[in-house]
Amino acid sequence: MSQGVAAGFTPGWSAGSLASVGFDSAQLYSLIGGPDYLRFLVPFRVLPFGYVGEDSSLWRMRQELSFAFAGMGLTDGEGVPCASLASVVAPVRDCAFAVADGVMPSASGGDDSRSYAMYFGAGGATFCRFAQGQESREVFNLVGAGPSSGWEGAFASCSGLAGVFRLAGRGLYVRCADESQEGMLAGVGSGNVDAARALAAAGGVDPAPLVDLARGIDEERYHMLAVQGVDYRRTRLATISQARDVRVGPQPWVFSFLVPEVGVVMRSVYEANPDPDLSVWDERRTVSSYMDIEFVAGGSLLERLTGVSRDQWGACMQTRTISKE
Repeated sequence: MSQGVAAGFTPGWSAGSLASVGFDSAQLYSLIGGPDYLRFLVPFRVLPFGYVGEDSSLWRMRQELSFAFAGMGLTDGEGVPCASLASVVAPVRDCAFAVADGVMPSASGGDDSRSYAMYFGAGGATFCRFAQGQESREVFNLVGAGPSSGWEGAFASCSGLAGVFRLAGRGLYVRCADESQEGMLAGVGSGNVDAARALAAAGGVDPAPLVDLARGIDEERYHMLAVQGVDYRRTRLATISQARDVRVGPQPWVFSFLVPEVGVVMRSVYEANPDPDLSVWDERRTVSSYMDIEFVAGGSLLERLTGVSRDQWGACMQTRTISKE
C-alpha cells in the first residue's frame, strides 16, 4: 500500500485540518469498509465491480492503515479512525445522495474524467477531490462540509462554481413534452439556433434567451460543464460483506449540463424502477426519463443537480440504518 501524503501535521485533528491529509484508494477502502458509492475514491481499475473481499483482507488493510497514520493520531493501533476522521468518512460510507462532475464510468471500464465527488448524509457532508499539489490522480483530500445549512455554499466553493455560475437575469423553464422536443433541446446544446427557436415555440416561451444560448455555444463564448447527481436514500446493501457497491433498490439520478456564464441547467432526469430488489447496476434500473432546461434566477443549484429538495436535507443529517440481507 502506498502511503498517504500528510501536510501540516496538527495534534488534535479537526475536520478543517484533515483537509490537508492525502489518502490513497487502498487507505480509503479500508476506512470506508468498501468502495464509495460513486466509485470515485475507489475506482473500478483499483477494485473490480463484483469483488467481494474476505474480512481478513480488510483487517490486514486496516493494520497497514494504522502503520501509516497511528503515529499522527489519525487512527488507533487497529486502524480505527479518530473522531474527526470518522465524521468526515461517515457521509462517504453511508451517503443519502451524492454529486460529481462528469459521469461515472461503467463497471466494464473506461476513462474517468471526474475531478470531484461530494457525499451527503450520516451527520454531514464530505467533499472529495484529488490532493492539491499531486501530479497523479492517486491521492485524495476529504473536506468536511458540516451540517446541511452549509451544504450549498460548501458545494459551490469546493466545486469551483462560486463566482463562476452566474444567475440568469430572468428565469425561464421548459420541460420537454416528447422526444421531438428532447431533440430540439439536444440541438440547443449543440449550438443549433433553429432548434432553439423551435423549442421556444413548443414551450411557449421567449425565444431570445434560448437563441442567445445556442449562438453562444456555437461561437464557443459559452462552455458546458457535466454534473451527475444520484439519490441513494431508498437503496440498501444486498450483502453482509464489505463490498459496498453491491446495492439494491430504487436509485433515481440526474445528469446535467451547466452553462455557467448565463445560469443555465440542462437536465436529463431518470426515474428509478421501484423494484426494491433490483441491482442499481441492472440496465432495467431506470423506467422513465425526461429532459428540461432552466435559466436559473434563484434558489438552490445543488437541489437541481441532485433531484433532492432542500427541505429534505435535514433528514439526511441522520445516520441511516441500512438493512442487510
